[in-house]
Amino acid sequence: MRITKLHLANLRNYADESLEPGAGMNVFIGPNGQGKSALLEAVYLLATSKSHRTTKDSDLIRIGQDWARISGEVDREERGEVILEVTLTRNEKKRIRINRLKHEKIGDIVGQLNAVIFSAVDIDMVKGDPSHRRRFMNLDISQVSPQYVYAFGRYKRVLEQRNSVLKESKFGRSSGQSLDVWDEQLVAMAL
Repeated sequence: MRITKLHLANLRNYADESLEPGAGMNVFIGPNGQGKSALLEAVYLLATSKSHRTTKDSDLIRIGQDWARISGEVDREERGEVILEVTLTRNEKKRIRINRLKHEKIGDIVGQLNAVIFSAVDIDMVKGDPSHRRRFMNLDISQVSPQYVYAFGRYKRVLEQRNSVLKESKFGRSSGQSLDVWDEQLVAMAL
């Protein structure tokens, strides 16, 4: 699997840039602030629909612009070529296209291109809280298993409901009677 074409419009310090990486390893060198990390961020965004550097999509949009677009053509050995596109705006939700078709579910892009990124901030994954390692593993597994994305989403929703019941019962606003129902659902998902 490799990216054969990458186009960035209004992304960070790129106004309008196209790149056709060569087969094999590509090395990007240059002074700080020239866009090397932004290129990697663009690839990761196409793979996961998220930045590895910020949680706010608007941070990715070039200063003075209202939108940014990242598109890439990916040659996948087993599943053929795919064209991926992510559009970010300051006032609307993120939009994705796969093979030029609009998809309502942002998660549909996950798994179309697989990417793993390690950067200096990822030292927390090794030294820090286990939640960093779980987040890393969840993102990577999601890229290769659409079933995992669905199951993980359901698990998070059930866990949130269960925790809400626990919190309500702690403060006396609920008897906690529905806790057994949420526990049963969590156990069923773990099997």
